[in-house]
Amino acid sequence: MDPKGGESSPYVKWMHKTRTKLNLRTIESLKPILEIQPYIESVEFWEGQEVDYDLDEFRRNIKFNNLSDSHLECFKLPKSHRDEAWITGLDPIVLDKKIVISRSPRVHGNHEFWESTLPQIKDRCVFVGFEKEHEIVEYTFDVKIEHYKTNTILELARVIAGCEEFYGNQSFAHSLAEGMKKNIIHECYRVYPAAIFERPGAKYV
Repeated sequence: MDPKGGESSPYVKWMHKTRTKLNLRTIESLKPILEIQPYIESVEFWEGQEVDYDLDEFRRNIKFNNLSDSHLECFKLPKSHRDEAWITGLDPIVLDKKIVISRSPRVHGNHEFWESTLPQIKDRCVFVGFEKEHEIVEYTFDVKIEHYKTNTILELARVIAGCEEFYGNQSFAHSLAEGMKKNIIHECYRVYPAAIFERPGAKYV
């Protein structure tokens, strides 16, 4: 993985970006959960080594309602792979509250859903994500929700793995839930919905 965030990648520049969010810290944070996966041998920093498959290439192939299809078509793989869990092998953290929710400050699409739903589930759910995200949700919807703080991406994934349902918008936490094929309720981003998976257990609002 490129600790310089693809600064030299033509695919990143093609998207009118200077770099992605990858850096030394984020790669180290992702490494434990990635190396658990049976299809990954190791996670290393890219320092100019020859690359067989540049995963940034998907950026020139964004034309679907989920980014998995963009990756799969880019490398001529069957789209049926998107229906299989690609995050496995986690030791779930099972909480008393069975619903996990997360809402990042970006890509919103259904204020009314949260406004009507949160008062009904507030005693049965925990919020995962940054402290500021939790603060914004409580302020925006005038509701108190337990914030379950996680210290690592692996811990976050384990909490999501242990839940019965995940509610969230188009965000990193949602990508973990989708990667595990959890039961989800997803707040769609109307401008560009990039996380739509037509499968049992997934609802879109």
